[in-house]
Amino acid sequence: MGFGSFFHSSISREAFHLLFLNPPYLSVINESGGRSRHEKRFLIESLPALAYGGLLIYVIPYYRLTPDICRILVDNFDDLTVWRFTESEFRKFKQVAVLGVRKPRGTELQDTLCLEELASAPMSIRSLAEMPEERYALPDHPIEVNTFKGGRFNQ
Repeated sequence: MGFGSFFHSSISREAFHLLFLNPPYLSVINESGGRSRHEKRFLIESLPALAYGGLLIYVIPYYRLTPDICRILVDNFDDLTVWRFTESEFRKFKQVAVLGVRKPRGTELQDTLCLEELASAPMSIRSLAEMPEERYALPDHPIEVNTFKGGRFNQ
């Protein structure tokens, strides 16, 4: 087990078949003095740890399906779907789960509009309860994880 900030951890590339991201919903000051969103930073910096063909589950408020985040998603994932949390949870937290299968980045720009439009019509997003049980399959071959440690390990 590794302890410490994800941003100071060391993880092998393509180490996982599944990446479940539920980042803090924060705006933070970055090194250059500007503001950046943690949802975006977690997504960008965790991508190398997900194997190609692996599944991303990205939990964010629906209104964070911004053009920049949608661009990252369509450029790096196939078979993208967005699912609204069940009624009581959605009313409380406004969260959606974005699922997709990691692909190599293509050279062609893909349209992000279909994802972006969901942020303006959250009630049109289907509920997680409607997702078929076997909608996504994980790769069935093991991955050797050579490096997985936090910034401080068991100190």
